[in-house]
Amino acid sequence: MFLRDYAGGTDWFKSRPLHLLVAVGQEWRRQFVAAGFSKAQLRDAIFERAVDSSQPGRDPQLASADALSVIGCGGPADASVWFFVGIAGAPLIRPIPTMKEHIS
Repeated sequence: MFLRDYAGGTDWFKSRPLHLLVAVGQEWRRQFVAAGFSKAQLRDAIFERAVDSSQPGRDPQLASADALSVIGCGGPADASVWFFVGIAGAPLIRPIPTMKEHIS
């Protein structure tokens, strides 16, 4: 699994726990919603596969599913997902207001 190797590739930080941010593009988001996945269910499914040592790849240092954040982003484009790995702590996630919300 790409995420296991990508996150596990940060093993130079030794035992420091990782925080992962998974940014899901609009097309994948649409497909996950249509399949009935909530953001929490998606996060839990990704976490289970990422830490499953029977899967190929390295074992990432994730303390719990709370160390993995999932956000929806982007506009119309190909089905894309981006992964960001950090050791400094969990990312701060907040909605960005639309121009209409910003003006009112």
